[in-house]
Amino acid sequence: MLLHIPEVFTKDEVKALRQTLDAGPWTDGNITSGHQSATAKQNQQLPEDSAAAREVSGLVAQALHANPMFVSAALPHTLFPPLFNRYE
Repeated sequence: MLLHIPEVFTKDEVKALRQTLDAGPWTDGNITSGHQSATAKQNQQLPEDSAAAREVSGLVAQALHANPMFVSAALPHTLFPPLFNRYE
């Protein structure tokens, strides 16, 4: 089941998050691909250990944990950090 959770971030927060992500150290997405998907995968990823990824991941986790709709729908025991990808 997919559940749309509106307004997790304000427009200004989204703008700040996008600026942080845009300035991040993007790398070839094939770093995390398997042998078969390497020929089809054509994206870039933000390294999980980068400062930008850690900052934005923390803000996403904080916003989700503070959102009653998310908490009641997901009942999260553990929230894994998101991966950030982009396609050109």
